[in-house]
Amino acid sequence: MALRYLIQNGIAVIPKSVHRERMAENLAVLDFALTPSEFSAISRLNGNSSLFGWY
Repeated sequence: MALRYLIQNGIAVIPKSVHRERMAENLAVLDFALTPSEFSAISRLNGNSSLFGWY
């Protein structure tokens, strides 16, 4: 869900893995979207602040 959250937030991500199963999981984040309540819940996890200026 973390990858989906970043992608849905317009942040480019480059996941790294050498394991076929994990690569498939990383690609699977393109098959769904977080609901507004899920997106909001994840956003609140960090106190709505970012070290990278994403908010």
